[in-house]
Amino acid sequence: NIHDMRRADGLEIYISQGAKPGLGGQLMAKKVTPELAEIRGIPSGIDLRSPSRHPDILGADDLVIKVEEFREATDYRLPISIKLGAGRIRDDIKIAVKDGFDFIELDGMQGSTGAGSSEVIDHVGIPTLPAIIEALEALEEIGARERVEIVLMGGLRDGVDAVKALCLGADAVAFGTSVIIAGGCIACMQCHVGQCVTGIATQDPDHENRYKPETEAHNIHRFLEGVRWQIAAITHGLGYPDVKDLSRDDLVALTPEAAEITGLPFEPDQGYRPLGPAIAQGKV
Repeated sequence: NIHDMRRADGLEIYISQGAKPGLGGQLMAKKVTPELAEIRGIPSGIDLRSPSRHPDILGADDLVIKVEEFREATDYRLPISIKLGAGRIRDDIKIAVKDGFDFIELDGMQGSTGAGSSEVIDHVGIPTLPAIIEALEALEEIGARERVEIVLMGGLRDGVDAVKALCLGADAVAFGTSVIIAGGCIACMQCHVGQCVTGIATQDPDHENRYKPETEAHNIHRFLEGVRWQIAAITHGLGYPDVKDLSRDDLVALTPEAAEITGLPFEPDQGYRPLGPAIAQGKV
């Protein structure tokens, strides 16, 4: 809807998400209320099936046309991003740059979803850590590192994870599940049923009434303030006045696997070790 697009602060073309890359979705009939049906322009009371791909985007050439359509529709005022579930990262990143997106949202497989099967959630996709490394390498290969920003997401829980992502080279981070949890979700993994006991993932009026938006908005605010404080504390603790000063030099790998994936120096002695043996040997 072009009118909704013009009201937005930005536009995102969703290709896939890290927790269920390559899959579409299905909204059960009982969740397709008359209000939702009117918004989506579909009949109410029947299952809504979303395909795994956009019918009018069959490849990179179609995608660049869609980006230009969005820019024209919004008078070239709004930033346009693309969300990619981590898969064929190197190729996908290069396509996104070629098609002129303002920034790229990269979602690793540790992200969550309330609408995916365990086979896909647990076994399909690329973890967030190697995803950002390969994405940055792809940008370097085409000389686009300085002009295209990457927003990393997918299982990031707090400000500590955010700092690590920024040190590795992400330009920004995004939170999904952790914000929903802060806002009252109990992670019962029954989103598809439509009887969410906290009133979040439901269109049933009785269940919706259980949700207290003002209370949960305050809780989300407190969570994000905590994230901000964590980022500031670590950044200042490293001696920097600005989060943009963080770099790979501020990280070491604590396992051989992490060192191999990231290219960081392997420093196992920098990790936490149990004090029990040291105390017994009189070293503490």
